[in-house]
Amino acid sequence: VQASEHGAPATQSKSSPNKLFPPLKMNKSKATPPKKTELIEPAFMAQIPSTSVTLKWNIINNVENYHLQVATDATFKWLTVDEQFLKRPSYDLSKLESGKTYYWRVAGVKNSNDPMYIKGPFETSSFEVK
Repeated sequence: VQASEHGAPATQSKSSPNKLFPPLKMNKSKATPPKKTELIEPAFMAQIPSTSVTLKWNIINNVENYHLQVATDATFKWLTVDEQFLKRPSYDLSKLESGKTYYWRVAGVKNSNDPMYIKGPFETSSFEVK
């Protein structure tokens, strides 16, 4: 782009960037993140009487796998489980410590989606081991 005699930029040349790079068409089926799941059990703030439990959540249609995280803190900094490729809506958790509270969350994942829309939102809950 050349400046005109008054120092203002000249108008765009004939080869506009929009002609060289047309806008991408969005594939709606790949640009919709998976829906949020519903955690089934254990119930929120449940008292677990043993050192093992089966975590269960609802199936999300059209997801390829689930991302499960279990932590000993509400911010999920101290993960005890970080499974990113679970195929079924449940997970057997063992070796839990009595007297501790555990926090868990699950998100649906559709790897065939566009990168920004691969993972759905996490649904979070917690339980305490007696």
